[in-house]
Amino acid sequence: MATASRWLLALSGVAALAFTFYVYSVSPDIVPVHYAANGAPDRWGPRQEVLHICGWLIGISTACFLAAPALFRRAPAAIINLPHKDYWLSPEHRDAAAGKLAAWASAVGIAINVLMVALQSAALGQDGAPGVPSALTSWLPLLFVAFALASCVWLVRAYRLPTHVR
Repeated sequence: MATASRWLLALSGVAALAFTFYVYSVSPDIVPVHYAANGAPDRWGPRQEVLHICGWLIGISTACFLAAPALFRRAPAAIINLPHKDYWLSPEHRDAAAGKLAAWASAVGIAINVLMVALQSAALGQDGAPGVPSALTSWLPLLFVAFALASCVWLVRAYRLPTHVR
């Protein structure tokens, strides 16, 4: 399962980067680069700025979330903080713990890539003109924060002790 989710993360990263280059290619020279709370653009800049911000964010976050399980397996226990650390970091359970982290990291990484594509699509109107933000666009960051918080709750719950150990 973790392998499939990691492939989906990598695929979402490649697709999001490809979409970023597409948005760059059809955008005018000057584009909105920041939006106010009401959804109206409040800062404009060159289209390269959007390419750099979105491209680097997608690339770096995807790479970090792909690397997280390998780093977890190799990191000394002293620098890892998780519930029931003694149990999950013991040699016989560390791979299971890394698998849980891999599933979480894949879900969050995919969510970041989807968020970046959604925000770029909302900002891109027809013929490369800046789009009019919809009600959904205004709610996307809040939905993402809610997802991030829920995923953290899931992660903490995933590291509870199994019932046979309690």
